[in-house]
Amino acid sequence: MRFQQIYDWIETNKPEVICEVGTWNGLNAAQMMSFGAKQYIGFDLWEDGDEVIDELENNSKKRVPMETAEKNLKKHKIELIKGNTRDTLKAYAKDKAPFIDMALIDGGHSKGTIKSDLLAILRIVKRNGVIFIDDFYFGCKDDSIGAQSALVDFNVPFTVLPMGDKARGNMIVKVVKIALRDVPTLGKWDIPSKIAWQFNPPLEAA
Repeated sequence: MRFQQIYDWIETNKPEVICEVGTWNGLNAAQMMSFGAKQYIGFDLWEDGDEVIDELENNSKKRVPMETAEKNLKKHKIELIKGNTRDTLKAYAKDKAPFIDMALIDGGHSKGTIKSDLLAILRIVKRNGVIFIDDFYFGCKDDSIGAQSALVDFNVPFTVLPMGDKARGNMIVKVVKIALRDVPTLGKWDIPSKIAWQFNPPLEAA
């Protein structure tokens, strides 16, 4: 199971604050917390999703209500934010200083949503923190879905972790790791008046 690599990292590094995009039923969040994290922040659509979004985002999991995640995480210190992360995550990250030790991006699968989520998360993860991105597909014939389609637009070093799982259509799905200490940052004199790398995705899938 590819997520075991994330659990191993948590057990070794003991991050205090974890952020997950794509909480779903909360069971993966509970598993991550059991390895030593102290605070969890989760984003998801939950019951606000619909069939149109599921198709655009290539979602295959059955939707569950936010209440399910709350019940599965009732023993932990949590903050859950409902809504489309193209809006909610961007708003949450605005004007916040970096404070997250580890983030997992595992929400929508469209290129546009993954890009939007990563740009927002990069703002609030500490310089010694780590970002994991799920759904890096091998053998995917659709260049509009998956982490591999989004990361080509970023000048960010990343590592594809070795363990993978089988996915639909004879694909292999793996997890990507980004260490923030390896990500170049802009100095105050390098920032243009209009920040060209900001991404404003359309409502439909990219």
